[in-house]
Amino acid sequence: MTGKKKKQKPSALMAPVRLEPVLAYPCPKCGAEVTVRARHKAVTLVCEKCDTFFGAHPLPPAALLSIQQVFEKALAAIPKPSVVPENAYVFRLVRPRDQLSFALAIDLQVLLQAFTNNYEATIKRLGGTRILTTGQIYDMSSFEGFATANITNPNSAARAFIDLSADGDSLAGLSDYSLVAFEGVCSGFMGQHNPNTLLFGDCALVGVDGYEPEAGHIFDEIVFELPISSKRNRSSRNIVFTRPSKHSVE
Repeated sequence: MTGKKKKQKPSALMAPVRLEPVLAYPCPKCGAEVTVRARHKAVTLVCEKCDTFFGAHPLPPAALLSIQQVFEKALAAIPKPSVVPENAYVFRLVRPRDQLSFALAIDLQVLLQAFTNNYEATIKRLGGTRILTTGQIYDMSSFEGFATANITNPNSAARAFIDLSADGDSLAGLSDYSLVAFEGVCSGFMGQHNPNTLLFGDCALVGVDGYEPEAGHIFDEIVFELPISSKRNRSSRNIVFTRPSKHSVE
């Protein structure tokens, strides 16, 4: 007597690599449908129900090409499962990807060090550049269209004061010291009495509910990744964004 085999949990979620059009032809004898991959040449089919052989009319090349183009667009729209790499932050994307406009992702402490070492050179190089960075948000304030918050970096003394006036509604529902990703323009130090605090203007929240997952965690709704290997990522972490909520994309 053999024991029942345990069902193994799949090690990974795989996405399709190809979509192909399939045509269904009626058997001329019994009417059963016989399916075959779409071709631009005539083929002979056999009905599995009554063993009748018959010819299948080909699909015109122009029609086949048109269908393949539609399928390619559909394939591109299918979310690709992905394994989160080590040393990553995962966020829920809070705005459509086409609204993101940052040029570089930089750790807050690295940016602070750059301004500390050579303020003039850093302003010249990064002034006006939209930067993506991450940190824990706190002291959020919103009043008559003016919204601000502070960002602290859990791994260093670096801080940021951010102006979210154009995106103040995004603060709703956030709790103090939750991990967020935001983009904005850094104008240097906040002031002489705040040597560890950088000032960011024209800011927008990009990701919320951030956390550091276990290495190898599998997601089936990753919509945007910024790996360390990317030219735009000057930070020390892989940055991953999962699908936004329906409310955030309406």
